[in-house]
Amino acid sequence: MAIEFDGNDQRISIGDVAYTKTPPFTVAFWVKFNSLVSAGLVTKYAVASWNGFNVFQQSSHILAWFLRDGNNYVAIAAEGGVGEISGYPVEAGMWYHIAVTVECATPGMKMYAGGSLYTTANWVGICGDTTESSPLVFGNYSVRYLDGLLDDIAIWDVALTQNEINSLAKSKRRLPLSVRGDHIVGYWRLDGPNGAVAAGANSVLDLSGNGNHGTPYNDPVYRGSILTYPE
Repeated sequence: MAIEFDGNDQRISIGDVAYTKTPPFTVAFWVKFNSLVSAGLVTKYAVASWNGFNVFQQSSHILAWFLRDGNNYVAIAAEGGVGEISGYPVEAGMWYHIAVTVECATPGMKMYAGGSLYTTANWVGICGDTTESSPLVFGNYSVRYLDGLLDDIAIWDVALTQNEINSLAKSKRRLPLSVRGDHIVGYWRLDGPNGAVAAGANSVLDLSGNGNHGTPYNDPVYRGSILTYPE
């Protein structure tokens, strides 16, 4: 199954977790766009704060940034006005596996699509932690709501290798716990209420064991018949 957002006001909020505040880390997920509007995908960032992490859709591109402030950041977000490196181009109606790693190294950010390295970015200024206290949110950034589907969102507290990320992309789904499982800090399978019994009937279960269950707002819909992933 996957969870579908209508592009109007639906989102899932996890709360203020620390997983994307401190490099290194990896965020990976499946996404399918019903339309090419601008929207948050995996977001822990307050608008115009220049402090936080964000993977988001800007029209026909997927962008990412990790911002400490206006002088210290790493970004693949030229279309979003940050840095000079363009995001990954996408189309409506297709499933994409996306992974982003952030670390205090060169390069500081890598973006993968379908298990292959798409592009990298170097740090501007100095690597370090963010200080924001925003909730981790799926499907929403500011007033930008996803018109599409998300599945198998996972976060690790290490920068996964390309081979590990390729394994995730080629698995079609449900592999995150077997890839560096000792370092997975959040895993939301998004399989619907039946997969979230331990968290409560109106919760989105975190399968990592860390108990960061999510709350859906405005009734995003679980879908079980559209999981045709790319080969």
